[in-house]
Amino acid sequence: MATNGDAEMTPQEEQEKENVKKRMFDEIDVDIPYPVEQVTVTDAGQRMSKWPRMKSVMLRACGIDYEEVVPEPTVVKGEACYVIAKAPHPYKGNTVCLLEKSRGQGYVLLPESAVKKICYRAIVASIGQQYSNWSSMEEKMGIKVTPDFKAKVGQIGLVLAEEKHPKDDEIQVLAVGIPEANGIVLVKARAVRALPIDIVEITDPLARYHPWAKMAEALGIEEPKEPPSLSAGQAGIAKAERKHFTEPNTIVVAVELLDSEQVIMIDKKGLKYVKY
Repeated sequence: MATNGDAEMTPQEEQEKENVKKRMFDEIDVDIPYPVEQVTVTDAGQRMSKWPRMKSVMLRACGIDYEEVVPEPTVVKGEACYVIAKAPHPYKGNTVCLLEKSRGQGYVLLPESAVKKICYRAIVASIGQQYSNWSSMEEKMGIKVTPDFKAKVGQIGLVLAEEKHPKDDEIQVLAVGIPEANGIVLVKARAVRALPIDIVEITDPLARYHPWAKMAEALGIEEPKEPPSLSAGQAGIAKAERKHFTEPNTIVVAVELLDSEQVIMIDKKGLKYVKY
């Protein structure tokens, strides 16, 4: 007989207690940020690898099957990821982020306090203004550049940190991560051009509409007389979108191509939004 006032729980009571815990996770309010938030990991040691129930619920809210996700990946300090969901932890009360690693390398949970929102995205406009062997600046920014890596013109990157040049206040130095090349480089600010969040990649060039003056007017764009060449993989900025006049399930998007700055119209199914 228990004498300290704490009676032992029966197996049924233990099971009910476990069910209550599961329901607490199932009932969490998952927020899906749009557009996705770009972040860098500031404390990889806080990775929440032992909370599969919470991860499963958050993935399901994003339309992702937990069983089909690759095994639990790792993250490192300074790694660029993006937040695809947020939710309050049912026990601790802090905010938990579901991070997607670049290029489909998996998903991890981290508390919001272990990530830092990235300043902005940018496209490399010049290759002649990059720095190498600048350990003091790396230490000041809290990042590590990739040895012998050089960014290429046209690559889209994430601005991970920025500091003034120690010898010239008019020069801003940026640490830019290039996810597609898995590299980080130091550059002068004028070597990149800031980009808005709505970057898209053409996946089906045949989904373009041209000519279509009425739709161009509805989208608020000027349709080029001579349409630019279009190929799969080209990047652009989504400027506007609206429903097709006669096909209610079709969305037409106005896209400004990054390489020519001309605007095209294309079926939304013929492009995908780029997260990095």
